[in-house]
Amino acid sequence: MNSDTLRNQRVGSLALEGTRIPQVQGELRQTLRQVAGRLRQVRLWRALTVAWLLAAALGGLLWLTGSHAADGSSLVRVVAMVATLLALLGTFQAWWFAPGERQAAQQVEQTFPELNSTLLAALQ
Repeated sequence: MNSDTLRNQRVGSLALEGTRIPQVQGELRQTLRQVAGRLRQVRLWRALTVAWLLAAALGGLLWLTGSHAADGSSLVRVVAMVATLLALLGTFQAWWFAPGERQAAQQVEQTFPELNSTLLAALQ
């Protein structure tokens, strides 16, 4: 069989099935939602890591400067409040500005340029 015959059979079978193209689009969207969820988790863990590292740095800086000598419990409270605030802001940022299907598709295409915008075209 030549390539035109194979192409015609494939297109014909897709057209005859009628539901195959929407099914593929549904599967694609579901997969992109999973990718977007993973990207959201990466953003969340990155934000929490930064929050805790900054809180540790602040606590270390306060300890090195001798601020712990006056009242150790107030130092712990300040560092805990800063860490909590940064963690909450990071969590808010990770969930509020979470990528959607389209942004996930754009990131996949940036990672794999050989797709040549076919993933974005398939979403439309």
